[in-house]
Amino acid sequence: MQLTEKQKEDEENPEKIKPNQILFGCTGTIGETFPKEKIKKSIPDLIKKIKYTQNKYIWMKASLGIMTTDLVPKLAMEECKIGNAEIKIYGVAKGSGMIFPNMATTLGYVFTDADLSSGILKKLLKKNIETTFNAISCDGDTSTNDMVSIFSTKKIKHPKIKSANDDKLKEFDKKLHSVLLNLAKRIAADGEGASKFVSVNVLNAKTFIDAKNIAFSIANSPLVKTSIAGEDPNWGRIIMAVGKSGENIIANKIQNLVSEISGLSCSIGISGDKTTAKYAAKQNKPHGITIIHPEKSAETLSDAPVTDLCGIAKGIERFLNAHGVYKCGDMKNIPISVLGKHFGHPGRRIWLMAQGKDPERIKTDIAEPKSIGHGKVMPPNTKSIKIILMYLQHMSEMVGSRLRKHHLQSDCFYIGIKCKKGWIGDRMKCPYPTDDGKSIMKLGRQMILERWTGEGINQIQVTAVRPKALGQQIDFLEDTNQNTHAREKNRVMDLINNRYGDLTIAPSNLIKRSSMPDVIAPAWKPTGHRRTV
Repeated sequence: MQLTEKQKEDEENPEKIKPNQILFGCTGTIGETFPKEKIKKSIPDLIKKIKYTQNKYIWMKASLGIMTTDLVPKLAMEECKIGNAEIKIYGVAKGSGMIFPNMATTLGYVFTDADLSSGILKKLLKKNIETTFNAISCDGDTSTNDMVSIFSTKKIKHPKIKSANDDKLKEFDKKLHSVLLNLAKRIAADGEGASKFVSVNVLNAKTFIDAKNIAFSIANSPLVKTSIAGEDPNWGRIIMAVGKSGENIIANKIQNLVSEISGLSCSIGISGDKTTAKYAAKQNKPHGITIIHPEKSAETLSDAPVTDLCGIAKGIERFLNAHGVYKCGDMKNIPISVLGKHFGHPGRRIWLMAQGKDPERIKTDIAEPKSIGHGKVMPPNTKSIKIILMYLQHMSEMVGSRLRKHHLQSDCFYIGIKCKKGWIGDRMKCPYPTDDGKSIMKLGRQMILERWTGEGINQIQVTAVRPKALGQQIDFLEDTNQNTHAREKNRVMDLINNRYGDLTIAPSNLIKRSSMPDVIAPAWKPTGHRRTV
């Protein structure tokens, strides 16, 4: 091989390679120590051996050099044009098992002589990875290490490219995808124990994510694999795999059920943790389905304002902003200990939430309430018995309504009124368990008449203590006919109020509740003013 003068000069005076110019890629046996020192010592000798005269079979040598459990080397090349300039794209890769999801135990290296910036190359690589290296599976298992990198020598001059969306890059983009797809297919075909290579094509899916999810469900199904291995055309197994694949199928059923029962539409979010799922549900209102796969959670949330996450109040927002955190992606710039020290466990949870890793599990078992109560702040120094009883009736009906909603009753109610000296109140016993606002009001009226001495009142509280599920033994003192009538009345009233709003139908003495004086309280925001309901 005849060398140019420039090549001879380069061989005699090789460019010094800096540590940050060395990129490590590693796959190996999990649990074994990475031989760092051995590799560091070998690097100078490897650099000395880089000679132009070795280039004749350099790509084959490179692909052979990175094989481990691979049975065959994996390399691919394409040529294209940017403007009138001839561009080459070469690639080598390794991998034969534990390659799901998204590469896992795969190394890939792509080289081009196009004069393209690292930012443009990164965007093109990221886009094409989704339908190539991130779309293969050998055994459905995963591992710890994977990497695909792209490099440019920038030796070929062509029209200036400023954006990855430049029309002049269309052919390059297509050829890059071809190289990556070729390498990805070679990896799948060389899977450990593989005897067949199968492509799964999904048509008419609503989204790319849906299609990918269905495809992987088919590809990773043991029953589908045995059918293919045995060359048994059992289409039922493929239909089964499609049926179990998707979140959208379940989500559609939920939407249809909600619509059927209530006539309302709903948006659904699906992800690996409840905070990310909540965020997803807000993205496609009012009747959309948004899926954020767990491995994509951090990336998806990175540009979202932290306030988009459920539970980030103004005080927490100010603290985060003071530490340079405005978007979820900024959270990784501060240690988790900073939030933990200031907010305790909730702070540590927020740090993880912003990266799609909310550790708090969904609560499926809801404990029965130990009490059900309603309270209301009244105009200061209220002494009018009429107004006090109106507020009391209001709270009694609210408590009764909530008891019925949860199918609970109680025979003990705390009735309290607050004056300057503190609370005046008592636990009032009912002869039988009840969920009737009128019966609760009787107990409240009795407490007021017995304990109140005319001082100014500013707050009132009605609470059902230790409510119990319906079906308890009926007290012999209960007027069965009267209470049956009350229950039927309340049932009809609840049906109407549930549809048209609380207290659409109410006792006559509450008709004028809208004329209750408005209340000023600094705790209420933003103005401290709250109108009476």
